[in-house]
Amino acid sequence: MNLVVYLQSLASSTLTLIATIFEFFGQLPFFVLLFALLYLVVNKETGYKFWLTYATGFVVGSLALKNIINRPRPYQAEASLQSMRNAYSSSMPSATAINVSSNASFIYASFKNNVGKSFLKFVLFLVLTLIVLGTCLTQLYFANNFLLDVIIGVAIGFILSLIIIKFVKLSDKTIKNIFLVCFPLLLVSLLFFVKELFTNNFANSAVLEFIGISSSILLGTFVDNKRIKYQIKNNLIFTTFKVAITLIVLVGYNYLCLLLPGIVFFSFLKYFVAGLIVTIILPLLFKKLQKYFYVFSSKVDLSKVTSSIVTTSEKSTKKAAQKIYASLKAGDIVLLSGDLGAGKSVLTRGILNFAGINKNITSPTFTLVNKYENNKQQLFYHFDMYRIEDDEEVINIGFDEILDDTTSIKFIEWPEKVETHLPKNCKKITIVKLGKNSRNIIVEENI
Repeated sequence: MNLVVYLQSLASSTLTLIATIFEFFGQLPFFVLLFALLYLVVNKETGYKFWLTYATGFVVGSLALKNIINRPRPYQAEASLQSMRNAYSSSMPSATAINVSSNASFIYASFKNNVGKSFLKFVLFLVLTLIVLGTCLTQLYFANNFLLDVIIGVAIGFILSLIIIKFVKLSDKTIKNIFLVCFPLLLVSLLFFVKELFTNNFANSAVLEFIGISSSILLGTFVDNKRIKYQIKNNLIFTTFKVAITLIVLVGYNYLCLLLPGIVFFSFLKYFVAGLIVTIILPLLFKKLQKYFYVFSSKVDLSKVTSSIVTTSEKSTKKAAQKIYASLKAGDIVLLSGDLGAGKSVLTRGILNFAGINKNITSPTFTLVNKYENNKQQLFYHFDMYRIEDDEEVINIGFDEILDDTTSIKFIEWPEKVETHLPKNCKKITIVKLGKNSRNIIVEENI
């Protein structure tokens, strides 16, 4: 309590400006911007988890603790702080602190595997910590919460994000189920406030804005999974382009909304449309443009891409290998493309592991081909054509005869070296390095 009094005594135009800037990190426009970057550039599942973190924090902080318990605001900036000490016992955790803390810890956990060097991870942690502390001090400076409110709010937000990061698994089926449950609930909630939509009473505007952004994100991701099927493809140029376009569109849209009349309906509409921009309009735009930016545009046929899997760790690479193995059948020829060190052999080893082969898996860099057989007497051939210099070497290893075998599965690294020997209707896997530990694994059919 005394800290609030002290911060209030320091009030100045400079500190108010700084506090106003930090206050932005606890507001909905900042969430929309971060969600857009995660959903459009990093990983759609990560973006969806980020929304789930925000939604959980909002329900706990702004709805459950505020409306259900219905505690009075302890004091306002113009109130006599010393005379409001008796309100201390009825104070509740800060909703802003919950949101900022959960968002910051979620972002750090999501990005730490992609940042690279430990120094950069430390910088990321430092920046996010500064944002959390700055935003929390802003809550005290503007006398919106007690110190204990803020501390408990930060703790709740941190715990919420850890639970979602660690325990929530979002498959397409899970996302569909979340849509089927949450979307009707949001519509019912909207009907509850429908009488207030065309008034200038903004008492429940935060709730309506939450309903607007959440319902449009749910609707947009459902449409994307069914119709758009936006695949994230990244290289430095296209990533920079997507980030720039996203910033320009959202900032421009935010300023355009300032022209809207001052009634609650437009406050709701602003965020409903913002969610559709991020989950439908921008994915459609990037899907059309990405073939002109993508570094493998000359090698990847977008019309034949069946999946694009972004991996950020050895664990996620194993999951990708399991998914690819489940799609293979006898006679398949799998072409593996990517730069040196992209992880072609690592992925192949992971697929063979799921096939039941766990010993003596080596890269055929010098032998050109390795043969494996699992307990089900299923044959696998692993070719590395990087050192092939002429057709005679291809003939000597029996390449054409092995390709004609319809009972085995073949993996071929550097297939461009033996293009003239390859049949039609191969499966192709292109591995793109996105960072030190992250890869984009793109699967094409019928090449």
